[in-house]
Amino acid sequence: MRKYVATAGAPFPKRLVQKYGSYLLEVLPKRLGRPPTTDEIWKDARDNPRCPYRNYFTWDKAKAAENYWRVQARHLINHIAEVVVVEGKRKICRAFFPITERRGSPKRWIPMADIQSDPDMLDQIVDMARRELVYWAERYGVYSALKGVSQYIDRALRAIEKIRKSKKK
Repeated sequence: MRKYVATAGAPFPKRLVQKYGSYLLEVLPKRLGRPPTTDEIWKDARDNPRCPYRNYFTWDKAKAAENYWRVQARHLINHIAEVVVVEGKRKICRAFFPITERRGSPKRWIPMADIQSDPDMLDQIVDMARRELVYWAERYGVYSALKGVSQYIDRALRAIEKIRKSKKK
């Protein structure tokens, strides 16, 4: 039997991951005769009262629409980039970042130009980059074709820590 674990930030209870993973990898493909598509996953949850992750989905259409619009807004702003000139070369970077301006306040989408002049906001960007590197290494580090990349990620993570320590002095 395969062992499943929930990744950081999973939107469902960790205790259910084994049931969900087994169903998605074994039960549903066996019934369909092939691996499922995204649409087949949610439609199975809708149509099959025995589907273990049926309650994961929001079936209230008004609430589901609002959740989907939230996802659409995030996709919209995440896919807007800005052309900047760095050391005489044109570079493309994210135009907006989700930043918490004050502890306890909601994240707001702040333009990169505003972030660059604020050390606290820059620290949040560095944290975000570090988390993305760690996540990438954990997610893809097990594949032999990408083993060499792990050493570069480790090097980048050590460089981030070195910068952090020098800022604290």
